[in-house]
Amino acid sequence: MDDMRSQMSGYMQASVGGAIRSGAQYGIAGSGMGTGHVGAFTSANASMRNKIANFAERAGIYSGQKGLSKNSEAIIEGYYQQMKAGKSINPGGGFRTLDRKIILTEGNHRMNAAIRYAIETGDVKYIQKILEGVPRQPVDMRNYNIPIKKFLTK
Repeated sequence: MDDMRSQMSGYMQASVGGAIRSGAQYGIAGSGMGTGHVGAFTSANASMRNKIANFAERAGIYSGQKGLSKNSEAIIEGYYQQMKAGKSINPGGGFRTLDRKIILTEGNHRMNAAIRYAIETGDVKYIQKILEGVPRQPVDMRNYNIPIKKFLTK
């Protein structure tokens, strides 16, 4: 967890650096992001999905699922609102590969919301909570029939 925490911390300092700088850097200042006036991911918010995907890629977070559910936008928004309200969330599940990739097999919706929360607030606590469910011991993924895909945002 310390490796991931330092990776996240370094990424957040280099790329996000706090709520105000985050808004300016990600082009979301004044757009209503972080004010509770955004709602679910829609085509108008596709850029946030791209930001989440880019964040996940830089952090080495991938998906072991084939896709997200049809109502994923509502699910992600629900988790995001819980995070904004300070509610606890459950850890995810998955694997770490020999080349240090994190493959989520459980918690993709929560991770979408957690990354969005981190982008908007600079706080990675929910990302860390989800990753508590991913064992630190790396595994050779060739022994499993789990696809490794870019992190799913929709």
